[in-house]
Order: sequence, then C-alpha cells, then structure tokens
Amino acid sequence: MGQIEELEYELTTIQYQVDRIQKSLDKSREMIGNIKQNQENLMAQQAAMAQRLKLAEANNQVAPQPMQQIPVQPQQVPVVQQVPVQQVPVQPVQQQVPVQPIQQQAPVQQPQQIPAQAAPVQQPVYRVVQPGQVMIQPNSNQNQQKRAGNVFKPAESTESWIGKHLMSIFASVLIFVALVLFASLIIPYLGDGVKITMMFTASIGISAFAYYMHKKKPENSLFTALLACGIGCCYISILVTRMSFEAIGDIAMYVLMLIWGAAVLFLARKENWLFQVISNAGFVISSLLAFAIDDEALIIPLLAYLIIMGGAHLYIFWKNDLQRKIQCGVNLAIMAQYSCVLRFAFDGGTAYTIAFVIMTILALAAFVYFTFGDLFKEKTSNPYFALASAAVLAITYFGILSAFDTPDIVRVIGLLAIGVAAEVAMIMTDKKDTANNYSLFSIIWISVWLVIASIFAYSNVNEFFDTGILYLFLAPLALWGIKTGNKYYKWQAFVIAAILAVIEVCGGEAVMFSVMAFAFALFVFVIEAFILNDSAELKLTYYVFTLINLLIMVYAICGRDEVTGDWKTILMTVPAGLFNAVMILRKLDRNAQGESNHETWIMLNVLNVVGMLVGLFSMVTFDEKYTASIALVYTVTLASINLKHHIEGTSDERLYAGIKYGVILLAALYSYDAKGYVASVFILVYAIICILIGFNKKYGAKELRVYGLVISMICVVKFIMFDTTYENTLGHALSFLISGILCFGISAIYNHFEKREVPEKQEENA
Repeated sequence: MGQIEELEYELTTIQYQVDRIQKSLDKSREMIGNIKQNQENLMAQQAAMAQRLKLAEANNQVAPQPMQQIPVQPQQVPVVQQVPVQQVPVQPVQQQVPVQPIQQQAPVQQPQQIPAQAAPVQQPVYRVVQPGQVMIQPNSNQNQQKRAGNVFKPAESTESWIGKHLMSIFASVLIFVALVLFASLIIPYLGDGVKITMMFTASIGISAFAYYMHKKKPENSLFTALLACGIGCCYISILVTRMSFEAIGDIAMYVLMLIWGAAVLFLARKENWLFQVISNAGFVISSLLAFAIDDEALIIPLLAYLIIMGGAHLYIFWKNDLQRKIQCGVNLAIMAQYSCVLRFAFDGGTAYTIAFVIMTILALAAFVYFTFGDLFKEKTSNPYFALASAAVLAITYFGILSAFDTPDIVRVIGLLAIGVAAEVAMIMTDKKDTANNYSLFSIIWISVWLVIASIFAYSNVNEFFDTGILYLFLAPLALWGIKTGNKYYKWQAFVIAAILAVIEVCGGEAVMFSVMAFAFALFVFVIEAFILNDSAELKLTYYVFTLINLLIMVYAICGRDEVTGDWKTILMTVPAGLFNAVMILRKLDRNAQGESNHETWIMLNVLNVVGMLVGLFSMVTFDEKYTASIALVYTVTLASINLKHHIEGTSDERLYAGIKYGVILLAALYSYDAKGYVASVFILVYAIICILIGFNKKYGAKELRVYGLVISMICVVKFIMFDTTYENTLGHALSFLISGILCFGISAIYNHFEKREVPEKQEENA
C-alpha cells in the first residue's frame, strides 16, 4: 500500500471514531435534558402540594394525604466505548474528562439519588501537524521512522528512490552526453586554447553550480548527482588537455590531478561513499597512466603524487572500517602496479633505487601493521591484507635487489624472512587471543608462501636447498604445535616437510638433505608416538613419513657411494624392515591408556609381511651366499616378531606360523642349492617339530599336527618317487636311513600321545 493510500485509510478510521464519539455525546445530551424535565415536573408537583396544605389549614379541614413521591429514575448514561487510537511518535497528552453529575436544586423532599453516573468519555487525541511534517505514519512496525530533531523522515519507498535518485543520475548523464554532442558540432571551428577553456569553464561551472545547490538543498539527490558529473568532467578535462591537446606536461597534469583529488576529498568529508568512488576512480586512472612513463625524471614526482593521494584517502576514510579496508586494498594494488611498471620500464638508476626503497619501507609498514597489529590494538590485524602486503613487500624488495648485483640467496632469505615473520606474528596473536577466527586462513597462506620460497630456493640456489637447513626452521614450528597441542601447527609443519621431500625426490636426492629430512621426521615421530601419544592420526602419519625418509636416505647414500646389486637391495630393505619390527615390539599401535588401534596394528603387520616377502625374494634371487645369509636372518627375524602372539593366539594363527616357517625353510634350502634328499630330510624334521608342538597341551593345535603329518607324507612320497636313484652313495643311504627313523619317530609320537589321552578321557567320563 502506498503512503497516500495509507494516509487516506487512517483519516477514514479517525473519522469513524469521531462519529461514534459524537453519537455518544448526543445520547448523553438527550438524557441530561430528560433528567432536567423530570426535575422540573417534580418541583411543580411539590409546589402544588404545598399550596393545598396551606388552603387546608386555613379552612380547618383535614389535610389531604400527601402524594406519594415517585422518585424519578434517570436513564443510565451508557458508557462510551473507548476506541483505540494508534500511538504516534510524538508525546501524546491524553486526559480523562468525566461528565459531572448535575447539581439538583434543594427540593422540598430530596428525591432518591440517581444510582448511576455517566461513564467517563475518553477524549480523542489529535496531533498538531506542522508544515513539512507527515501527519500519520501507519504501520510503524514495518516502516521505522527516522527523525532528525523535530522533523520526521518516513521510510523511503522504491518508487521514491527511483524518482529522486536514479532519475537524477540519468538526467545528469543525459545532460553530459548532450553537452558532448553540442561540443562535437562546434569543436571543428575552434582552436585548441578555446576548446580547453570551454572544457574547464563548463566543468568548473557545472561543479560550482551543483555544489552551491547541493549545500542549499542537501536532501535533493539531483544536485548531488550533478556535482559528481561536474567533478568527473573536470578530471576528464585534465586528461584530454594532456593526452589529446598536449598543452601541459606530465608534471602539470599530476599537479592538477592532485588539486582535483584534494577538492574531491574535501567534499568526501560528508558524502563519503559517493565521493570515495569518484576520488578512487581518478586515483586509479592516474596510476594507470604510469604505464606510459619513459622518463626517469618522472619516477619520484609520480611516486610523490601516489603517496600523497593514498595517504590523503586513508586519512579521510580511516574512521569507517569498510571504507578503510577498501582504501587499503586500493593503495596496495596501486603500489604493486607502480612497482611492476618501474621493473619493466627501467633497469636501474638513482631515482629507480630511491623509489623502490621508499615503497619497500611503506610496504613493510603495511605488512607489520596487518600482521602484528593485534598485539597492540584489538581487531587491527587482517590476514587478507597481511597476504596482500606481503606480496607487495616481496615485489618492492625484489625491485631493490634488481638495482644491485645481489646473489639469489639474498632473495631467498628475504622471502623466507617474510614467511617466518608472518608465522611468528600468527603464533603471538594466537597466544594472545585463542579464539582467533583467522588462524586457518593464516596458516594456509603462510604455508603456501614458504613452499613457494622453497621452490624458488631449489630452482635458483640448489646448493642451499640441498643442505636441508629448511628443516631447522620447521623443527621449532613442530615443537610449538606439540607444546600448545594445536593440531594446525602440527599439520602445517608436516605438510611443508612432506612437500620439501617431494621437491628433493623429483630433482635428485642429496645425502645431506635426506639425512636432515629423516632426522626431522624421526625426532617429531618419537615425540608424537612415545612421549605425547595423544593423536593416532599424527602418530601414524609421521611413522609412514619417517619410514619413507629412511628409504630415501639409504637410496641417496647408495647413489653417492655407487652401491649396486645385492648389497643395495639389502641396504634398502633391512633397515626399513627392522625399523618396522622395532615398532611392533614397542607396541606402536597402543595409545597412552594401553588401548590398541586396530588400523595401526594391521598396517604394521602388513608392512612386516611385505618385508618378509622381500626377504624371501632376495634369498632366492641373490647370487652371493653372504647376502643370501643376511636375507635369511632378516626374514627369520621378521617372521619371529609375532611368534609369541601366534603361539598364544588361536589355532589358525598357530597354523599360519607353521606355514610361514615352512615356506622360509623351503626358500632357504633352495637358495643354498640343497640336494633333494637333503631337503627332504630337513622338511621331515620340521614336520616332526610341528607334530610335537601340535600335541603340546598349552600351545598345541590339531591343525598344526595335521599340517606336520601332511608334510611328512609328502616327504615320504618324494623319497620314494623322486629321491630313489641307482646311484649307491653314502648320502642317499644315510638320508633314507634317517628318514625311516624319523617316520618311526612320528609313529611313536602318535602312539605315545594316544595312550596318554585315553586315560585322560576315561577320567573325564568318570
């Protein structure tokens, strides 16, 4: 509903209320008239009775009986229903005006008192409407009233905004276009001086007229839009004078732009948003003109212009938080853009160096403010502007170094110093304010920054990167995360360390770097796994990372010392397998409360199985007996790590242990080129061991006995079918003899344990 319709509706409501009150008043007047008439009749009757009494006394007659007084019951005045009147923002003065009871004249005999009085009538409240005020503001809950002093400003509708503001902007644009078209008709007949004079005269005239009317009627947006149009025309006039007519030089152009900017900022004191956009538009355009700079003499003046304009904008718009942020972003962008322009346009020089020194100081000040600001004043630091200022600082820093013949290591140190400073600032800020909402973003951008610096170091100063000294910077970060219990810092240190390792692997493994990486991983892993032991994810992650760095380190050492063949395989597999075996014995899967983590346990055993398979493969493929013996000892060691667990476990686990050692025995016999009959004897002996263990009361298992019995039967078949030859050698004879004795031994074992089990079963049945 529009404002006029709402006003008409309110007037109709008030009129209806007034009519109802008027009807109630009419009824009250009619009742009062009836009461007066009854009182007059009563008084006349009393006067007639008095006259009759006097006549009776005079005639000595019996006085007649007095007429019975009939009290007049006045009709009860109905209570005027109170009609609710909508509250208005002015201070209403409401008063109750009761209808006073009528004072009766003293009659001869007081009639009965009127039992009821007229109820008080609530007087309607009216508001004094001043000129220029809105009389009624309906729907106060939906449209909040705005008040300045005693003048009420109702909420502006969309229709009103379009009509007042948008159409005024359209009007100013159309007028500006019309002026341009008129100028295009007469410009061919005018000289450059006349054209320039007309441009500035029209622009300044429009601006002056609009400013005068704007000050006189600030609520009229037409003049505000016209003022913005005139200011824009002034700026365009300056540009056209320099670029098209070339009537002034660059210095004069920037001086005029500085004056223009000062005027706009003067206006921006009250009209902040509109003129901030206008002034920044001119500021950005003027900075873009620097792309055409080719004279070294203009470097310092143009920089002075940018600094003055940027500082003035910050001063004017500092109080408003959003405007301050916008202006800081604009200033940093312009500084970065001007730095890039100078880098591409000039190779060096005094003015070039001075400009970059000044910009580096300004960028450093911005970086310190946005990173360390919260340490001095709350809500000062900003991670987004910290990143932007860090980027600008890096650009200006590189600009300084480009003016001198500096080594690349200086650039790397500068990049690392910026990242480390940001990290220190974030740690100090988090220490002061634990509820820092920007910690995650800060950690992300700082981590990316340090990774980029590391890649730059690897590409330009590979010798520095290969020292692995970067891990010395990561160790304090990891320790700080461990001390505070902040997982963000822990994961940050791990991610950066892992990326560094990947970079090194992709480009070739340096021994020193690999040693430093392994030392860092092992150091953090020991603390996480055996000192804190509060995070299964971090513990497992650092364990895998340590294992991988161990392999990389050994591989780098083998590459440096030119170790190849079987020995390289031994060095690559044995340390990693033994390290995993030690972790199984140290019960890495258990937390501080002694509870086992199933996933960690599975991973450790899977790695142990992989190590055994590699050992078996090495035993079979190695050419040298020494390396095969080392592989055998290594494989048996890994197989024996879980032997106690298998024996104390279920029968299936005991069977698994038997199969595991049987396979190792076969691989060992094959690797040593054992004769067939010799291998059969050894396997038969192993089968008897399995049978004996299977009959053990504490550790025995039927599955293990059956496994041993099956192996022994296979050996007998092998003896008869494959090992029997016509060569009558002492070895064959001894092997057959020993195998026969062993088979009798198996039979004796079964008989012995069967006789012993029968009485035990009888005792159980009894």
